[in-house]
Amino acid sequence: MVFVGDPPLDRPEADEVHISVTFTWDLHKCYRLAMAWRQYYPKVLIGGPAMGVAPEGFEPGMYVKEGVTFTSRGCNNVCPFCLVPEREGKLTEYEQIPPGYIIQDNSFLQCSAEHREKVYRMLDKQPKAAAFAGGLQASLVTDEIAADLSW
Repeated sequence: MVFVGDPPLDRPEADEVHISVTFTWDLHKCYRLAMAWRQYYPKVLIGGPAMGVAPEGFEPGMYVKEGVTFTSRGCNNVCPFCLVPEREGKLTEYEQIPPGYIIQDNSFLQCSAEHREKVYRMLDKQPKAAAFAGGLQASLVTDEIAADLSW
């Protein structure tokens, strides 16, 4: 179950509530929501990128909309404006490729050719066209990668 905002009037039974906050400028909202949900549920957990906790694995549908997936985390670049290396560390590839058609990886093209090939095979089975919403680093696009992405 997913809810956005305050607890609804018709609250379902649950053992715990998770609040995920993406941006640090939303932390005050996160803490207010935690207090609101704690009125009805004994265990309310706060997490997410804004909390500075590096993600461990990825479960499709958990904290993100249907279709979104991560196949890797982190980045090997050290851009002065970016928090990814600080929050997620160096690039790590997931052994198991979670299904989804919206690839949200920060540094997909830094992944090994073998990893990218596994992702392409997974994408071939998806009901919708692939979207690389995490972006693709243009300086890493080779003729081979361009051909792979043009299928």
